[in-house]
Amino acid sequence: MVTKQIFILVETVLFRITVGISLSILLFFFVTIGLSSLRSLRNRIKSRTKWRILTSLFGYLLEEIPLEAVRYRRKQHSSAVDAFSTVVASIKGAKKERMRNAVWGLGLIGEVARGLKSNLPSKRMRACHTLGILGSDEYTDLLIERLYDSNKKVVASAIISLGEIRNRNAIRALLELYRRCTLSQAWLIAAILPFFGHETCEYIRPLLMNQELPPSRLIFLVKVVSGFKLTGSLEVLQYLYEQSDSLDVRINALLAIGNINDLFAVKTVIDALSNAAWQVRAVACNLIGEMAIKGASDRLVSLLTDRSWFVRKNAAAALVKLGRIGIMGLFTALNSDDRYARDMVVQTLQEHGILERVIHHIGGKDSEKASVAYRVVRFLVKRGYKNFLDNYRSLNPAIERLL
Repeated sequence: MVTKQIFILVETVLFRITVGISLSILLFFFVTIGLSSLRSLRNRIKSRTKWRILTSLFGYLLEEIPLEAVRYRRKQHSSAVDAFSTVVASIKGAKKERMRNAVWGLGLIGEVARGLKSNLPSKRMRACHTLGILGSDEYTDLLIERLYDSNKKVVASAIISLGEIRNRNAIRALLELYRRCTLSQAWLIAAILPFFGHETCEYIRPLLMNQELPPSRLIFLVKVVSGFKLTGSLEVLQYLYEQSDSLDVRINALLAIGNINDLFAVKTVIDALSNAAWQVRAVACNLIGEMAIKGASDRLVSLLTDRSWFVRKNAAAALVKLGRIGIMGLFTALNSDDRYARDMVVQTLQEHGILERVIHHIGGKDSEKASVAYRVVRFLVKRGYKNFLDNYRSLNPAIERLL
C-alpha cells in the first residue's frame, strides 16, 4: 500500500514537471517570436526612415529642395546620420562639401561626436567611422583620444578616420602610438601615413635614426619614405643601409634608395654589387636593371660567376633590361670558362626569346646581325650546347648545316 502511494506521488510529480517544462518551452517560443517580430518591425521602420531621409537628401543634393525640407524627429538622429554617411561616402568634390555643410547645418555632427563617449565599443567605432567620412577636422583631438581606447577595433577605426581627415596634428599622435601598438595597428598606421603628404618624412626621420623599433616596424616606415621618392630622405636611408644590424632593413633601405634614382642613389646601388651579403648583391642587380644603369653592364657580367645562384640569375636578367649593351655582355659571357655562368646565360637567352631571334638572323641580309648570330651559335657548339641547339633546327636551315 505504501509502495503504491509512493508510485502515485512520483507519477504526479513527474507529470507536473513535464507539464511545466512544456509550458516553459512554449512560453520561450512565443516570447522569442515576439521579440524577433519586434526587432524586425523596428529594423523595417528604421530602414523606411533612412530611405525617406535619403530621398530628401538626394533632393537637397540636386538642389531641388532647401535644407529646411530635410526633416526628421529627434529620435531619428541615428537614421539621419546613417543616411548622410551613405551619401557622403559615395560622392566627391563640391557635392561632398555641400553635404558636409548640411550635417553641420542640421546639428548632427554633435550627435555623432557624442558617440565617441559611448560605453558600447560598436557605437564608438561607428562614431569614428562617421567622423572620418565627414572629414570633421574639428574633432581630431577627440579621435586622437580614441587611439588609446581599450578596444582594439575602436583604435583601428580611429586610425583610419584620422587618415581620412588628414589633420597634421594627428601625425605625432599616430607615430607615438606606433612605438607601442600591435603589429597589425602598426601596419595600418604605415598605410595611412602617406595620406598626410611628404611632410610626414620629417616626423618619421627621428624614429628611423633612433633604430629602437623592431626591424618589421622600421621596414614599414622605410616603405612609407620610399613612396615619396624625396632626395632629402637619402641621408636617413643611407644610414639604415650601412648601420642597421637587420639584413631585411638594409635590403629595404637599398630598395628605397634605388626608388629615388639620382646620382647618389646610382653610386650606392653600384657599390652594393660588391656587398658581402648575397641577398644585397641580388637586390642590387635587380635595381640596376630597373634603373637602367648601362655603365654597370661590365659589373653585372662579372657577377655571372658569383657563387650565389640568385645573384647570377638576377645579374643575367638585369643585363637583358639594359638593352643592346647588356645582351652583348651576355653573348660575351658565353665564352666564359665558368660552366655555371654559361648555363645561366643560355637559360636567360632562352627565357627571354633572345636566342630564337638571334637564330632567325643567321643567313639574313643584315651582315652585322648575321655575324653576331654565327658567333653566338659557334660559342654554343664549342661549349657543349649542341644538343640544346637541336631544338632550333626547324627555325633556320642554316642551323642544320652549322650543326
